Amino acid sequence: MLDLGLSKMALIGAVALIVIGPEKLPRVARTVG
Repeated sequence: MLDLGLSKMALIGAVALIVIGPEKLPRVARTVG
């Protein structure tokens, strides 16, 4: 796992939310995590 700071994780999460959309985000998060 990459060693990322909390702020970077929040930034990536925000970008993912915009790009993927809130409807698909839980499924994608479950696939990744």
